Amino acid sequence: MSQKISRRDLLKSTAFLGTTAFLASQAPSALGHLQALAAGQGQGGEYELAKAENVIYGVCLQCNTQCTLKGKILDGVLVKVDGNAYSPQSLLPPMAYNTDPQVAARVDGKLCPKGQSTIQTQYDPYRIRKVLKRAGPRGSNKWEEGTNSNRAGLPLPQRGPRHPRERPRPEGPRC
Repeated sequence: MSQKISRRDLLKSTAFLGTTAFLASQAPSALGHLQALAAGQGQGGEYELAKAENVIYGVCLQCNTQCTLKGKILDGVLVKVDGNAYSPQSLLPPMAYNTDPQVAARVDGKLCPKGQSTIQTQYDPYRIRKVLKRAGPRGSNKWEEGTNSNRAGLPLPQRGPRHPRERPRPEGPRC
């Protein structure tokens, strides 16, 4: 009695058998790595970003929520951003404040994708790093660096009124 096998079934069984053969060939080396890690003989040593001295805490300003975050620094460069485990906004239940910093450095909270893009924003080559003042008419795309003659650089008594009601009013009748 002959049984017909469809092309689809043939491809499914071939893919299954090929994947099984590949995984079976890799199993001895994977087990060796797992046993070495369990014995404490891992290749890389300790994970540098999990050390408390490589962690700095701050606030994300990418949106109005202002989530607390934890930045991981390697060789003076921010390389990873995660949620702060001490905050209920990032981890429920939050970590107790009296937790050892060495333990807290290993626990990461959640952070949205906009917060994760903090590193890209920080090291963007087109980021404005100085105060700029428009030098030409609108749309001319001409800018000059802000100087101390700007309102922000002056001492308080010389800045002038800030609120519209504090501005001097013109003399004469109003229409």
